[in-house]
Amino acid sequence: MRLIATLTLLTAFTLAYADSSTESLHYRASYEGLLSAGNKIPIADIHLETAPADLPAGKKAVFETRMSVSSGAYDFVENSFPFRVSYRSLYEAEPFISLALEKYQKTQKLKHEVSWMGRDDGKLARYRRLHTEKPGDTMPDILEQWLEASPGFSFYKFAPHGKKDNPVDYLTMLQALRHSDLQLGREFRFPVTDGRKFYDYRVSVVGSERVRARSTLVDSWKLRLDGKRIKKGKSYPDHEPVLVWITKDESRTPIRFENTHSLGQFIIELTDEHAQGAQVSGEGGAAS
Repeated sequence: MRLIATLTLLTAFTLAYADSSTESLHYRASYEGLLSAGNKIPIADIHLETAPADLPAGKKAVFETRMSVSSGAYDFVENSFPFRVSYRSLYEAEPFISLALEKYQKTQKLKHEVSWMGRDDGKLARYRRLHTEKPGDTMPDILEQWLEASPGFSFYKFAPHGKKDNPVDYLTMLQALRHSDLQLGREFRFPVTDGRKFYDYRVSVVGSERVRARSTLVDSWKLRLDGKRIKKGKSYPDHEPVLVWITKDESRTPIRFENTHSLGQFIIELTDEHAQGAQVSGEGGAAS
């Protein structure tokens, strides 16, 4: 389960850039460590797409980022721990405000949940698909419209941390970073939620490097992301630092991600090739 948690974290950071048009990016995830006898092997394909969302939200522009991850093309993973993961984030831009997050994860078990952060009462509502409905919340029209292709959700519970400090989801945090004035030595802080847990993220610009992407060396900013879990007023390290390289040009494209821990190193790299297995199949409406 540590492998899927690490890969999910990394891929949640691999988002597309929000503007007035649709952007589609493809990545390949690799692993090198104890489970691969020290060899670097591909383990998953990732497809990301960002586009304006055709939803009523007042005068502000609303965007949607979709992320689909699959090990379907790689026997090494499929034979032992196959997985399909999909995130869908709905947010307002400038300032960046998370409205909803849909999470679909299929390993040995299927998990499918939606979090609604657009409430005015400071609460964060969680809904689960095909869950026995509980009293306490009615799904807003904008969320029902967003989930039109994925019916069957009902109220589950309110997240205990609520909307304290107006947390954003992982995808929206990275969208905000791509629009930020990145300069060597700068730091940014973000309250973050995955809908269930609450985190404090410190993001530092730690380098300016030329990194190879799509067979070309490009100028990029190197970012370090440190996340701490906040629970009952105390903070706990949540994962080893994640390193992210973002191009310095106007596109601000994420081109490389690294995370190292006891199992080995996980790397995600931008590729020209269409993701072979990133289509998430099954009942999850978050699939693109």
